[in-house]
Amino acid sequence: MRLTGLALFCALAAACGSIDPNEGSDAGVRTDGTAAQTDAAPPPPPPNAHVRGTVFAPNGRAFSPPLTIMNALVYVTDNVPAPIPPGVYCERCTALPADARYTKTDEFGMFDLNIWDGAYILVIQKGQFRLVRPIVVGAGATLEVSPEDTTLPSRNSSDGNDTIPKIALLSGSYDKLEGLFAKIGLADMSGDTVQWSDNTQFDVYSNGGSMPPAGSARNKGTALSLLSSLEKMKQYHMIFVPCSSEADSIVSNATVKQNVKDYVKLGGKYYVADWSYDYLRQVYRTRDDGPIVHFAGSGDGDTLGSANAVSSSFDSQGHAVDQDLFKWLNAQQQGWGGDSLVLKENWDWIMSLEEGYVGDDPENGPQYRKADVIVEGPHDGNSSWKSLPPSEIYPLTIGFQSGCGRVLYTTYHTVGEMGAGHTGLEVQERILIYLIMEIGVCQAGPILE
Repeated sequence: MRLTGLALFCALAAACGSIDPNEGSDAGVRTDGTAAQTDAAPPPPPPNAHVRGTVFAPNGRAFSPPLTIMNALVYVTDNVPAPIPPGVYCERCTALPADARYTKTDEFGMFDLNIWDGAYILVIQKGQFRLVRPIVVGAGATLEVSPEDTTLPSRNSSDGNDTIPKIALLSGSYDKLEGLFAKIGLADMSGDTVQWSDNTQFDVYSNGGSMPPAGSARNKGTALSLLSSLEKMKQYHMIFVPCSSEADSIVSNATVKQNVKDYVKLGGKYYVADWSYDYLRQVYRTRDDGPIVHFAGSGDGDTLGSANAVSSSFDSQGHAVDQDLFKWLNAQQQGWGGDSLVLKENWDWIMSLEEGYVGDDPENGPQYRKADVIVEGPHDGNSSWKSLPPSEIYPLTIGFQSGCGRVLYTTYHTVGEMGAGHTGLEVQERILIYLIMEIGVCQAGPILE
């Protein structure tokens, strides 16, 4: 039988440690100051049912191997959760509802939650992607939740039970990130070509690449019109800047630089790739106003476009440094995490990382940190990272927290096919989907103001 009221409270209290029933009150105390004899409440029965399933990325079952989600939050509760804020917000990790029982998915995307029999609201969430479903499970039963009810949504539902983040894409000259978005159901696709239609679930700003037709509700104008207005930027949970050659006139704008920093500080998620690097290095700086990322050929890093020193692209045989990403990739396909990770079409060489400003600590003032290396590999496309000394292995994907938000940068094209579409998923597309999910999660550690 499902626990409610006092029994459920006692079960939760037992999970968190013992509670003195007399603490904070004078109940149960005689007038002579000695403790009155009371009958101890019987211990609650243990959970008597299971809820199991596998959480998939949006449209994740369409791929081989399927695209599952690691560390998705799965919980049951009596109450429908509050709506996710419609724009940028600072999501600090907070306690779940008092009645909730929860778990997280493993590297295979699987979960097994022990509960009591009864009717519940099942919530599955990763960042701003969320599913809410009613379930009923009987005593002694195991409810296997169907994949239809564990696949994260690719669009918002009118009843609020399916939620996705609000995304802005700055169209890329060379990197067709809209193709990856279409593959996970955020736009229509015919073969390997995106069909701009009313089903497109993200806004697009011109930055040298393909755009929805003029007059489309998803054609929002220019990249400069977005980045020069913090109020517009705050409408979005995530802003993506794939590889392009249109940065110079935009990132040289002081207002744009400040807006990007303010947007991320407020909780925004900001992704930059390849030749759009100046959207990162002209914004985030060191103590002495130098670049936080040193590229080959960049000199002092202050000259726009100066890192374009690679005459041709290279495919780096690297590996995942981030251990959760490593485990997830190997669960997707054995060897991807450390042995067979090929990142296609790198056009930049990161040489070193410097500490950059990431926010203010209320007691200790400005804080500076280096970006974390998420994926690394050699600049030589003919050699594996396993055959070279550490001095010849360089960052390929980096990320850092700033304020309440996060920043990501990759040296390679997101889709791995410059100027062309393709069916299926390159391994680097899988990595980006993983990172999209990860950068959307709440901040568990201290948040710098």
